[in-house]
Amino acid sequence: MHVHLLLAWDWEYDEPFVRLLAETFRRRGLNLLAVNRPGLARLLDGLSVGRYTAAAFLDRASDTEDVYLPLVEWARLNAPSINPHARARRAWDKTTMHWEFIRAGIETP
Repeated sequence: MHVHLLLAWDWEYDEPFVRLLAETFRRRGLNLLAVNRPGLARLLDGLSVGRYTAAAFLDRASDTEDVYLPLVEWARLNAPSINPHARARRAWDKTTMHWEFIRAGIETP
C-alpha cells in the first residue's frame, strides 16, 4: 500500500489535527496513514516486508517516545521527512532555540 503521508503521533491533543488532516487527504483523493503507539508494531512489521511505502513522513512522536525511532530510521532511508529527526532535535531544546533567536536578532522574552 502506497501512502502519500505517513504520520507518527502520540500526543492526545494531536488527535483533532490528525482527524482534520485525514479528512483533508480523503477529500483530495490522497492516502494518509497515521500511526500511534497501538499500531506501531504492526506498521513496522509491514514496512519491513515492503507492505507499505510512503511519499513523505511527518514525525510528531519520536521527541517523546523512543519506540518511534525505528520508524524514523525507516523514513530516513525510504521517504522524505517533512521534519528530519536530526534537524528537529535542535528545536526540541527550548533554551538552545531561545539563544538561536537572539543571535539571529529576534528578541525573545
